[in-house]
Amino acid sequence: MKYLVLLLFLLASSALAAESRGPFYSPITGFTDALVPVLAGFEKASVETTLRGFIARADSFPGYRNSDSEPSEYGLYLNVAVRDAEEVKALSDLSEPKGAVTHRLVQIPAPKGGDQAMVIQIDYGPKASAESIRAIDECIAGIKRFSREN
Repeated sequence: MKYLVLLLFLLASSALAAESRGPFYSPITGFTDALVPVLAGFEKASVETTLRGFIARADSFPGYRNSDSEPSEYGLYLNVAVRDAEEVKALSDLSEPKGAVTHRLVQIPAPKGGDQAMVIQIDYGPKASAESIRAIDECIAGIKRFSREN
């Protein structure tokens, strides 16, 4: 529990520091409202920063052990990364089933005058935490709005 509190403090601190530049310069700030439901809504969960963003994994304990990127019917995999603005020309949001898992790929163009776009990959099983999926959807909607309005 104390690690969760420390993680939340670090996320809030980084959100305040990056607020003026938005989620395209610190992708994890665009998902702060989703990370608590993800971390609390599954048997096993983790968030790992990457060079260009972060990866959140959450699943049942056996599902988490079975694969680093393929969730079980109870799990989810969220990969958020910034890309050069030239790589993402237009907004796209596509979902398709991959077996029992839903695969969603969202590409959000850079805000006006920005040099970074965002690519979001989320894979989740039919029994994944509905609250977590809803929170991620709301964060994605907020990042889309930010891109349009700035």
